[in-house]
Amino acid sequence: MLLANKNEVTATNITETTAVCSGEVTSDAGYTVTERGFCWSSTGPPTTSSSKLIVAGTTGPFSGTITGLTLNTMYYLRAYAINSQGTGFSSQITFYSAFNLNLNLNAWYLFRV
Repeated sequence: MLLANKNEVTATNITETTAVCSGEVTSDAGYTVTERGFCWSSTGPPTTSSSKLIVAGTTGPFSGTITGLTLNTMYYLRAYAINSQGTGFSSQITFYSAFNLNLNLNAWYLFRV
């Protein structure tokens, strides 16, 4: 099975707790894709045992919003697809969840006063 654009899994519209992810499965190699989605981790390379978002469908482009992120944290992200022959992964990318400037300015003000 092929995940298209292995270097092109993306995370956009990143907030303190969410990110919109995109990927594509270009071929199932003759074996139906039974699961596809995104997996992520803050501690190292993600697997399907890590946090994951399952996205309905088989081949073609797909996207979804991952949730439950912790603000100002680095995450590792990969797209994946599973069929009877195994699991295929995209290349891994990293991104940071957003930094809440208002929260930190308020904390700075409290310590300064």
